[in-house]
Amino acid sequence: MLAALGFITVILMLILIMTKKASPLVALIAVPVVTGIIACFFISVVPEGAPEGTQGVVDFVANFKSLGKMITGSSGIGSVAATGVMFIFSILFFGILTDAGTFRPIIGGITRMMGTDPVKIAIGTAILAMCVHLDGSGAVTFLICVPPLVPLYDAVGMKRTTLAAIVAMAAGTMNILPWGGPTIRAATALSVDVVKELFMPILPAVIVGLVCVIVFSALLGKREKARIGSVSLGSAAVTMAELTEEQKALLRPHLFPVNLILIIAAIVSLLFSGF
Repeated sequence: MLAALGFITVILMLILIMTKKASPLVALIAVPVVTGIIACFFISVVPEGAPEGTQGVVDFVANFKSLGKMITGSSGIGSVAATGVMFIFSILFFGILTDAGTFRPIIGGITRMMGTDPVKIAIGTAILAMCVHLDGSGAVTFLICVPPLVPLYDAVGMKRTTLAAIVAMAAGTMNILPWGGPTIRAATALSVDVVKELFMPILPAVIVGLVCVIVFSALLGKREKARIGSVSLGSAAVTMAELTEEQKALLRPHLFPVNLILIIAAIVSLLFSGF
């Protein structure tokens, strides 16, 4: 029954959030609390000092009283507080840097080096997606990478599915970062330190995975080049999406070196802080 309540909790949260019946914050707090109260009717407790093998008795009042400790105690919020803080920090930190235009020179430099060679375009797409996915957000990665590159892929004659595949490969591999969703969920489920005990041991595998993404992207680009033949499109330049006046006001191009140092320092600190 408790397993069924767990599935019901996840399904209800998704329905409420996707149908916009409740904000994510309300859904993530209210639904688990309600299902937790319902679970109090099904948790049986063996009386202290009872002989081994004694059948447990459902005590709703006792279970209800312990619900608060389960939520705020070491097995509840306390076990995910550090991970949650790191996740929130990464989103805010990289989001602010993105609004400040830190990644725009990087994106522009990578796209200029692509030219019209499908192999270079494919490799550049992978590198671009890796850089953008530093914040751990898949939605942001696709929103930043796909719109500027679609005109180039169309002009050269490359398939859009190739673009989607390369971005997905790069984002999927980069999502193993300590502040990525899968890593955080795994660390929470295993009750281990997300950086020291989980991420650092698999860091070599992550690096190998990123290298493989580059290799597979090159192979996809080579296949596209063989399919469309030689390409000579000097005018097929990538143009950055136009910014609104509000977005332009947030840009800080003169602080690019400072912001780049901040990114490197923050990543190094997160990896070696013992989070």
